[in-house]
Amino acid sequence: MPLKQPIHFFKWYVLAFSLFCGIYSNHIQAQDPVYWQLTDEEGLPSMTVYQMLQDTFGFIWMGTSNGLVRYDGVEFKPYRHAAQKDNEIVTVTKDNFGRIWYSDLSHQLFYIENDSTHYFWGNELRANNVFESYIISKDKLILNLRNKNKPGTTTLGLISLEGNLPKNDIKGIILLPENQGERFTYLKENGIDFVYIYDSAFENNNSFRIDENGISEVNFSDFIQTQNKSLGITSRSSFYEFNGTLFVHLGNKVHYKNQNSDKISTLVFSQMINQVHFFGDEIWYLTKGGLNIVQFGEQFQLKKHLFQNICLNNFFKDKEGNYWFATDTQGVIIVPSMDIIKINPPDDITSIYSITPDLERKHLFIGQNEGLISIVDNKTGKVIHNISLPATSGRVAKILLKDKIFFGTDNGLFYKDKILATKYHRVVKSIAVKDILIDEDNFIWIANNFNTKKIPLDSSNFAENIFFDDYEKMVDERCYALCKSFNGDIWIGSTRGLFIYNEGKTAPFLEKGEQIPYSVSDIIQTKDSSIWVATSTDGLIRIKANSVKNKYTSSNFLQSNTCNTLFDDDQHLWIGTAAGLFRLDIQKETFDCIDKFDGLSSQDILSVAVLNGIVWVGTPKGLFSFPKNSIAKNTSPPPVYITNISIHDKNSTLLDHYDFKYNQNNLQIDFLGLGYRSRGNLSYEYQMLGIDSSWTSTEARFARFPGLNPGNYTFNVIAVNEDGTKSATPASIKIFIAPPWWATWWFRISAITGLVGFGWFLLHLRYKNIRKREIMQQQFDKKVNELSMLALQTQMNPHFIFNSLNAIQQFLTTNDRESAMNYLSKFARLIRMVFEQSGKKKISLEEELEFLKIYLALESLRFSHEVEIELKISDEIEQQMDDYYVLPLLIQPVIENAFKHGLFHKKDEKKLSILFKKAGNYLKCTIIDNGVGRTKTAEINQWKSGNHKSSGLKTTRERLDIFHQNHPEFKHEPYFKITDLHQNGQPCGTKVEVVI
Repeated sequence: MPLKQPIHFFKWYVLAFSLFCGIYSNHIQAQDPVYWQLTDEEGLPSMTVYQMLQDTFGFIWMGTSNGLVRYDGVEFKPYRHAAQKDNEIVTVTKDNFGRIWYSDLSHQLFYIENDSTHYFWGNELRANNVFESYIISKDKLILNLRNKNKPGTTTLGLISLEGNLPKNDIKGIILLPENQGERFTYLKENGIDFVYIYDSAFENNNSFRIDENGISEVNFSDFIQTQNKSLGITSRSSFYEFNGTLFVHLGNKVHYKNQNSDKISTLVFSQMINQVHFFGDEIWYLTKGGLNIVQFGEQFQLKKHLFQNICLNNFFKDKEGNYWFATDTQGVIIVPSMDIIKINPPDDITSIYSITPDLERKHLFIGQNEGLISIVDNKTGKVIHNISLPATSGRVAKILLKDKIFFGTDNGLFYKDKILATKYHRVVKSIAVKDILIDEDNFIWIANNFNTKKIPLDSSNFAENIFFDDYEKMVDERCYALCKSFNGDIWIGSTRGLFIYNEGKTAPFLEKGEQIPYSVSDIIQTKDSSIWVATSTDGLIRIKANSVKNKYTSSNFLQSNTCNTLFDDDQHLWIGTAAGLFRLDIQKETFDCIDKFDGLSSQDILSVAVLNGIVWVGTPKGLFSFPKNSIAKNTSPPPVYITNISIHDKNSTLLDHYDFKYNQNNLQIDFLGLGYRSRGNLSYEYQMLGIDSSWTSTEARFARFPGLNPGNYTFNVIAVNEDGTKSATPASIKIFIAPPWWATWWFRISAITGLVGFGWFLLHLRYKNIRKREIMQQQFDKKVNELSMLALQTQMNPHFIFNSLNAIQQFLTTNDRESAMNYLSKFARLIRMVFEQSGKKKISLEEELEFLKIYLALESLRFSHEVEIELKISDEIEQQMDDYYVLPLLIQPVIENAFKHGLFHKKDEKKLSILFKKAGNYLKCTIIDNGVGRTKTAEINQWKSGNHKSSGLKTTRERLDIFHQNHPEFKHEPYFKITDLHQNGQPCGTKVEVVI
């Protein structure tokens, strides 16, 4: 409803008033709207608050008995000037230029501009005047002053608020503009108060004299026009106009007079009034004893009396529609909605488990705990009758209104023949009744904690304490819900899923061929023939034509998967959940949520009903009601502000644009949205343009950006309130992170210039280096050729040739021509391969293996086949044989040494093993013999050093040194390794490992 602000009068303290009209109606109930409080536990500096306001930015300012604070929905920020003598802040107001004005009990006036506090009443102003009170009227500051040079005279002073403050030029005035275009002024002459009402053209003038006898019309225009009289405002009277009627509060009286009538009426109050506000045709009186809402017509009619026994000092309505009341000793009361009323329960019983409308009588049956049922009038909320079952009955979970009134409780089923009947009957005991219904065949169905059964109502057995076990079980599971569909089927909801009773048979409801074990809490059918199933873990399910059509859970529309209760009012489906009350428009498939932010004290909805446009809600914290059409989303966009930016966890001054160094790139940006209905529990979305244009959602009130690269960035953030309404405009800051000096343009130009000059120098060096590398390459090739020749000489050493020829001669001597020819053929093939390979830099592994096989065959013949030779290639290498290359004539010298120095002196079994396998990115060859070893024998000492070291092994090592010199991994890992083998402490052979 539109708010018409009252006229403020120059009061430097707030008096405690209350209104007593003497016209209370016995229809008035002590039922307050649901509210929450700000107290010292939340950080309010005092439980006594005098005045409050909301500034243009959305912050709430509060003058308390312990200082001035600004509230942002989360924290209280105190403000105090060094010259301030008193902590009791009795007035708080604002001007059109964003300043906040306040005064204390010591008659000091201060203002806050750009978040800094300033003392307004300077030395020059104090020279001739004493400050009494003030008022802000648009762009003017009107001061109520007492002139030191004219004792007993009160004067009005006018100061323009445009431009910079403070200003010391006070002008005496006679005009006091009123917000609605009408203007008024006060005249104090000889202790008598006069009020003068006029318009800007001075054409419609009304003058009144105010004294203890009321208001009387007088003519004193001459006093106004001469401008030589003392003008002022009294602190003990208030003047206002409402719907064409003039009101004056004087002392403990309210005088009012219609402008079209000469009759002056007077209302006498037992206590004076603190504040007056106007809403449509209502006048709100804030008093010491609460809020009195008076409906004004031809006479006063008290409509409601709220917050009884609470002293209300001040009131305002914020931009979201919340109502704020400043109190004595009770902190601040915030009412999200004046429509959501809490019905005070009898005997401190709070939990409401069932609500059943009586459509005929316009009453509601309220099922509570300890067997209590209250009958409540739908219009007034007044309890008109209580029904008390035995306290051991526990919760009253279901009430059914038929010819009899049935009550399902934790301890059985009861009924009464009439509402006012004193006697009740217990039909069934020792079961917890969850739901009941009566079918067309006059059977009563009872869903309980064991099963579901039906009992004939017209049977002579239907009496007290029937034997429940005698009746057939429809479902043998714990059941919570029953529903009779339009076609006569009975739907039964259990903890194991849904069942349907039809034509004498009960069958499970199947979904895709199987029964889903929903834990059902309620079932209802709407006029479109849909069956709605509330579950305790799977949300809300819609079934139509025996098929599941929709599922509503916390992942799409609901905020909780726990649905407790359902109610259909023919227009909407109401769903009571563990996260508030939801209203579903079935046709539009839109949801509205009513929860703690809207005024419900509890999120857990146990029961709900709608009667004649009034919604009744049962919770563990009591019974609530509100008009059905009063539900509205909070569409007020929450303002959002950036509150701080920190660099490497150090706070900085808040600016719109930042220029940072390259190493100032670890940022945290703090922000805050103003949302009072959500009690500060807003969510946020932010983006950092320059990194990503997408929006990130968060519940935190800060965003971190570690290690930002040099460049331009724009940070934007918006707040999102409890109903999904977003900020109209994001809060933004621009950030520039400079590149390091070595990445700047001037450094790059200098570097390029230097590089060009350096390039010429490098060209000269490069020419010299090329020549140097050519010489080194020639030396390298020469060394490689020398080693290759050494390898060739090693292959062709006289000892080997002599032994080979000697073996051929022996075969010829013994007339073994076939062996001689075979040996000679292999020897010739070996000699040819040695010469072929000696001219190559690398050969394939396949060529190397062919060469080694011929050589091993010759050595085997030479050793008369006494050596067991094993040449093995790993599967991995054998599958990729074409990918491997080795140095020619590299492995044979190692094998020859094994024959010559290891196996030659071995008397018994001789073995030689040669294994090729992959080792990382390299080829590894391992040669193992079981010869006599290298120690303690002169023959084996030839392996170590001195004149006896094999020239073949030395050549092999040098060749490997050259070809591995550019591989840093071989600086620590050997690529040619000889290991002595031992068994039981005795030498048993040698192992040589070659990595290529």
